[in-house]
This record gives sequence, C-alpha cells and structure tokens, in this order.
Amino acid sequence: MTQEEIRAIPAAAVQIHKHLDRLKFLKAKSTSAPAMQTSERVQTSVIDRSMVVADSIVDLEHEVDAEKKELDQMRKSASQFFASHDLTLEERELLDYRYLYCYTWEEVASLLHVGERTARWRHSQVMEKLFPGS
Repeated sequence: MTQEEIRAIPAAAVQIHKHLDRLKFLKAKSTSAPAMQTSERVQTSVIDRSMVVADSIVDLEHEVDAEKKELDQMRKSASQFFASHDLTLEERELLDYRYLYCYTWEEVASLLHVGERTARWRHSQVMEKLFPGS
C-alpha cells in the first residue's frame, strides 16, 4: 500500500457523506409537492419530474453502495498494512482513528488528548516510519 492510497481513505469517506447528504435531499424532494406557478406564460413541455428524481435517487444509491464497498476494501488493506509494521500502540491508535474511522484531525487530537498540531506532528513521524525517505 502506498502513502497516497492511505491518504485517500478519509477523502473517500467525505465523498460518501456528501453523496448521502445529496441522497437525503433528493428523497425529501421526491416526497414534497411541487410549487404551482401561475404567472408563468411560457409554454413548456410536460416532464414527469418525479421520475427524474427517482432515477437520480436509484443511480446515486448504486454509486454510494459501490463507494462504500471500495472504502471498506481500502480500510481493510490499510489495516493489514499497519499490522505488518512494528508500530507502538499509540502509533497504531493514531492511524486507526485517522484512516480506519476517518476522524478529522480535530477529532483525532481530542481522542488522543493532545492538540491538533501535536496529532499532525505525530502522524508525520509515523508516516516517516512507514515510508522512510518519502
């Protein structure tokens, strides 16, 4: 596993959360009644907007499922990679929080009872241990 692959894990989790938020919005939109606009005088074609929204929901659900499977595989690979190295309990904990649980730096720092700068510094030390000379 490369350093870039490891660092891509939190970004993948963020992308899934964005898609889940969009999905929630589309589902809410699909159950709301459309607003009537009587002042519009332009002739428009009749489009069944509910079907467009439903298709978007189905497509996005499939995309999210695929992204979740990929993220699970990335996490599994990272966990195996971390386990294959001689890391202290604290080093492993930091990596797990950041890459397996995808916590933000603020959350990682809080869980480790240190400042955010210290958490990032410790992370850089661990990454140097995993990828010397990078």
